Amino acid sequence: MRTLRGSSLEWTARVEEVPLRELIAVPVDVGKSSAMVMACDFTGRVLMPAMEFPLTRVGVDHMLARVRGAVPAGAQLVRVGSRRPATITGR
Repeated sequence: MRTLRGSSLEWTARVEEVPLRELIAVPVDVGKSSAMVMACDFTGRVLMPAMEFPLTRVGVDHMLARVRGAVPAGAQLVRVGSRRPATITGR
């Protein structure tokens, strides 16, 4: 599994020739004290159903072990991410 940093154009250039089953998405929805995570390939096949985990060292370690166990050995790229949180203003 490779770690990728950089722009979305760099990501697009790196994935053009990769089969969709070898591209893995790991979306994370972060709350105040817990988060939800799942893993799927880019064909939409669910590799790990959504699970909630506490935002503690033990909770994150457990989540990482589950994700690593769910990602197929042949995966070429894994994209982990969370959307930008909404901003709350007092106006």
